[in-house]
Amino acid sequence: LSVCLLAAERGQDFTAFLSPVTSALDNTTNIQEAVALFRTYLDGLKDIIECSPCLRMDYNILIGNWIPKYLTECSQNDANRLLDTLQVLTSRVQKQPLEHTKFQSSVWQYLSPYVKLKISEEGPLQLVDVSLSLCQLSYTHSDTLKDIIQLFLNNNSTNIGLVRRFLWLLIQQNDLMALLENVPSGSAEPLTVLIVKGWIRCSLLSVDSKNSELSRITNYVAYLPFIADICMDLPSSNDPLVHFIVTTSNKFKAAKDIMERGSLRQRMSRYLTGMDKWVEPFIKQGKSPEIVARIYHIVGLIVSLMPSFVYVKSRPNTVLKGLLDVMFLPLSAYKPDFEPSSHIKAVIAANIHLYIKGLADLGMMHDAYIDRCTEDLVRIYLPWVSGSSRCSLHECVEREDRSARLLLTAICSAFIKRKVSSPHPHCSQALRFLCLIAKRNSKEHRVMSQLVDTCFEHVCDVIMFCDDFHPCKNIAKEVLVSIFESSSFGDEISEKIIEKFGNLCRDYLPFLPGKPFSLFHTVLQHRPELVSRFLPLLQDHIRVVEKKRGISYDQSLRMYLEKLESALKYLRNGA
Repeated sequence: LSVCLLAAERGQDFTAFLSPVTSALDNTTNIQEAVALFRTYLDGLKDIIECSPCLRMDYNILIGNWIPKYLTECSQNDANRLLDTLQVLTSRVQKQPLEHTKFQSSVWQYLSPYVKLKISEEGPLQLVDVSLSLCQLSYTHSDTLKDIIQLFLNNNSTNIGLVRRFLWLLIQQNDLMALLENVPSGSAEPLTVLIVKGWIRCSLLSVDSKNSELSRITNYVAYLPFIADICMDLPSSNDPLVHFIVTTSNKFKAAKDIMERGSLRQRMSRYLTGMDKWVEPFIKQGKSPEIVARIYHIVGLIVSLMPSFVYVKSRPNTVLKGLLDVMFLPLSAYKPDFEPSSHIKAVIAANIHLYIKGLADLGMMHDAYIDRCTEDLVRIYLPWVSGSSRCSLHECVEREDRSARLLLTAICSAFIKRKVSSPHPHCSQALRFLCLIAKRNSKEHRVMSQLVDTCFEHVCDVIMFCDDFHPCKNIAKEVLVSIFESSSFGDEISEKIIEKFGNLCRDYLPFLPGKPFSLFHTVLQHRPELVSRFLPLLQDHIRVVEKKRGISYDQSLRMYLEKLESALKYLRNGA
């Protein structure tokens, strides 16, 4: 190495002196025992590079097959020393007026396995610096350049710090950006798409939205043509990604031109493609609770505000399907012993309403997949989230009719079965949730009306069929009482309940007459005027049953009716 250094200082070719050294390094089998040798070589190589303004030689002789072996087995400090040396070497090569494709390809061939490994771990920042320096050696869109760009900007790595740094350094390289912008059509995704996707990914997976590198990327993205048309004030917002999602959703809803809406949907779909792969490692590993919480919230906003951007009916492998499969409905979620961590439960409890709302908007298409996903979400997660202090499900019912109808229907379908004496194991939790809804929204006529339309008959069935000492029966009665005593109870809700009584009579009066009459006696204790109003209709239902049986008087039905009339008369006289 001393001889090589003297030759370098004189501007002479020292290939003949260095070849035996690099050959010895390539043939070293036990890296651990030869660490001192490698350290000496790297220190000497760095001195050689820095001492000579122009190295007249084949640069490939300075590197070799020993690099991937050394990086795999050496300590992190030694790996950093090698990366620093490669950075200096690449910078020196870049200054030479030569074709660098062979050198670029060789270095990347040796370095790429280590980069791919460390980009999913806590890799050193030098990886980014060396990789970007290799990109700068390109005069054309080489395979090496394409591989590096794809690895950092279109890969599912978990080391967002490296991705963010690479993107920040990349947008500062004007010559390289100009080269990348002229990629032949169809050969790869356009650079602007990769940059916006990279920004969305870094913003989604970074807890600190004010990170200096991320802020500079946001400033750059804000002036891209498409983004600037939507919201140029990204840099000044508290959370630029949230602001971008909300503003884009508003623009889409305000657009009246079909072509404009279609173009916006298509472009945003490209930006969001692959999001399920971005978040999957964080959800499965659960190493960063703050990032996991941010993922559930941001993705929930996307599903809630722009569901048509992530789902197209009858199209396989949509973004929404991938996200639901990773975040809510993995195969393990359908196993009886499935139970997420306490942190995941709390995060889902706080954000599940966003997903229900988005699914409700998509449910207008009468999509069997959306209906099944909604029922699975409710069936799997309601028992865990309904009792949480952070539970947000009630917001689905309180804010929007479509999501209220979808959620309440799914709850009844999953937990509050009709005509069963032994309720579902989680029926009591579902009924408590309905009771909470009724009490929270006593003055909200729309919510109470929706509750009656969707759940009233199911709740009545629990009262009629459940054993007297079963706790579900008392909770179901509490739901009815909450409806009867609500501030919004009036003529319209009374009419709906009268109609529901008629449905119950048609279902049960012919063969199980004792069931509806036991319900009416329960109602009599709280709303006798309802029973009084329904009596003439009840008599008509009895006559219909008698007519179908071919008789003019059914003693059993008439006896039930007389008892009900006597109880009503007693209440009136007592009043």
